[in-house]
Amino acid sequence: MKHPATLTQEDLEDLTGLKQVAAIEAWCQRNGVRYLRVKKGLCTTVSAVEAAMGLHPEADTPQRQRLDF
Repeated sequence: MKHPATLTQEDLEDLTGLKQVAAIEAWCQRNGVRYLRVKKGLCTTVSAVEAAMGLHPEADTPQRQRLDF
């Protein structure tokens, strides 16, 4: 059973309009989407796509803190 936050090869094909694994991989690299190679092609997460779109800050980006003196 697929986790709802996971995007499979088929999902990536629908998202990008591309069919070949190499073409989708190149699209991911150009757009800064982190992905994994798996038996059935590529997979990523909704969060990885959102991060590439700048919709939420990266987890390892330190947040500014207000210091009161």
